[in-house]
Amino acid sequence: MKKKHILLFMLGMMLPSLFAQQTSQHQSTTKNLKNKHLNKNNSRINSKNSAHFGNFDFLGTNALGCCDVKNLDDISFGYSLGAALTASALIKEARDKALNQWFDRQHTVLKNEIEKQLGKSFSNYKEARNAYFKHHETIAIQRNHSQIERTYNDKRYAKEHQKTSTLKKLKLLQLRENELKQGWHTHSNYASFSYNGKPLDQIQSQEQLATLWKEELSRFSTLHVGRHNDYHTYLKLKELGGITDSNHPLLEKLLQMQVNNFNRYDRWQQLDALQAYLNKIRPPWELPEGYISPVSYATADYLENYALKNKGGGWSIFDTTIDHYGGYAGYVQWMQKRRKAAIERLLAEVKVASIFNELTGKAKCLNNHLDKKGNSFIKDIFSEFQGDSKFHIHINSKYSVFKNGVNTGHGINAKTRYIKNSNFIHIEISTSKLLNMPALAAARTLIHEYIHADMYRKIYTDNYDGDLDFKTTYEKYEIEKQHNSMANLYLNSIKDALKKFHKNILVGDYNYLTNNGTNPLPDIFYEALAWQGLKDDHIKSYSDLPNSKKTALTNALNAYYHSTTKNCPN
Repeated sequence: MKKKHILLFMLGMMLPSLFAQQTSQHQSTTKNLKNKHLNKNNSRINSKNSAHFGNFDFLGTNALGCCDVKNLDDISFGYSLGAALTASALIKEARDKALNQWFDRQHTVLKNEIEKQLGKSFSNYKEARNAYFKHHETIAIQRNHSQIERTYNDKRYAKEHQKTSTLKKLKLLQLRENELKQGWHTHSNYASFSYNGKPLDQIQSQEQLATLWKEELSRFSTLHVGRHNDYHTYLKLKELGGITDSNHPLLEKLLQMQVNNFNRYDRWQQLDALQAYLNKIRPPWELPEGYISPVSYATADYLENYALKNKGGGWSIFDTTIDHYGGYAGYVQWMQKRRKAAIERLLAEVKVASIFNELTGKAKCLNNHLDKKGNSFIKDIFSEFQGDSKFHIHINSKYSVFKNGVNTGHGINAKTRYIKNSNFIHIEISTSKLLNMPALAAARTLIHEYIHADMYRKIYTDNYDGDLDFKTTYEKYEIEKQHNSMANLYLNSIKDALKKFHKNILVGDYNYLTNNGTNPLPDIFYEALAWQGLKDDHIKSYSDLPNSKKTALTNALNAYYHSTTKNCPN
């Protein structure tokens, strides 16, 4: 009874203030009451003993947030694990006290933070939340797509290389087929070439060739389809890595996954989850067990599967699975004709390998570098010397090389020769001469012989036999191809190749001699090296040089030649 009197007394003391306020000022009134009449120690009212007065409900737990909501801070963002854990503890406290007004206010706090981070405004909390989910997944895409994109780029290049190799094998089989049709069963113009380790002239029947053709064409078709699919998957992954459209289908899918996961939680858990997102808890960060950590669905596996399903690019013509989609009789036969026409077009563009390489030791090492990673110095040089050819180049190593094959006791660095009625020009490189020669000079020897062979095969027929004289070839090429500045063509080709080779392949030697490129060797040094191929063969263009030029070339050569390395880098 005494408790009731005390409660009534308190209400009586509060009535003047209550009636002085308008009903519409309900929230403001309760805050004034709290500040003016309620002591912090006696303001809680047991939830079992609620008192009602007009529109006012005094509850023991957060009577309209009258007492505790003002003292609880809003969520703040420090973009760290500590900030996320602090915010989580704050939300737990608010939940335990059932601070509903505080909860509602946090939606505005979160929306404001999203607008701050994304630099744009949103009409409501839900719109802002969804935009942030997309932003979160975009970051995951950028983080995870690169490795899988590189993987598919590597795969398509590997298959392209294998496809090219297989296509060349098909070309050899096609050439051999033409020979067999002419009755050449036991010999071949392409005997120096092999098919899977077997010399081409050992394929001696149409039946044998037909079996090999079918197997090789099947391999080619599989590689063509694989390369086609890998290439378009790579393009799709590359596109995903640069997404700027927030309405991209991938982001819409990822958003739906985020929303579905978000909706598993109750409203307080959702508040806790979103603050963790906004505090930028992303891999490798993760909240301790028992807390809600953000999730990213744009994993490498997900992106790969999405790209595979949405790669586009249509079908490879060699993909036989599309044969099942024909809607009329004869569709399969029609597709087979198209594939045959396609392979014929591809084979028409294939040139059988121009260079058959059997070099060893230092010469092999330098030659491999000259043709390194498809960025071929040799190919670039060949492109400078116009003309088509039916000849191939066979280059090999011999301990000693002698002019006209006669051992005079004084060998030469290399020579180029032709055997009548064959399709090959042969280059022989002396291993004993190259062994103690600076690597740049050895590279120049290789390049010089390649150019000699290439010029010859573009101006001669097959009615010659024996060693090829460079002077004769050089001057005949100059006349027939109307190169009035043949020396410049030859010199610039070798000079530029040697300079690039020194800088890009003989890196350690180049850096040592040039102080890491700060003091490059003069161009006249590389020019002097190039002139060795003309001077040694008594070409008129060298003889006509003024003595001052010859002296400058000799001085440049003497200044640096013996300082350069003899070693070929691994």
